[in-house]
Amino acid sequence: MEGGQEIFKRVHYIETKVHVLPDKSTGIFAGSTGEMEFIAPNYRMAGYLVIDTEHGDLRMDFMEAGTRETLNADLTVNGAESTGIWANAEGELSFALEVMPPFFGRGPYEGTIRVEQEPPG
Repeated sequence: MEGGQEIFKRVHYIETKVHVLPDKSTGIFAGSTGEMEFIAPNYRMAGYLVIDTEHGDLRMDFMEAGTRETLNADLTVNGAESTGIWANAEGELSFALEVMPPFFGRGPYEGTIRVEQEPPG
């Protein structure tokens, strides 16, 4: 694959190949050979995103899943780990981004963020 796609695809979804080891196989499978390929469609990866703004850092925890073409995530505002006006904020966001290798996506975020403080000025 070109342009970092091989690296990027492993970040948000799983394709794996299992090889049978003949010398480790026992019983009716002793000496067996072969391989199987798996795609785990329900694989989700946890992480967090910090957005550095002039009024503090907004931290959002997420669970993401995807395909080669799309990266999907559900994000939850982590007000306890956020600073400035984002401290104690609450909210949920989601996105479905078009994958742009090596580590980029394009598309809208949707959701609501509730803050206790308004930005200065």
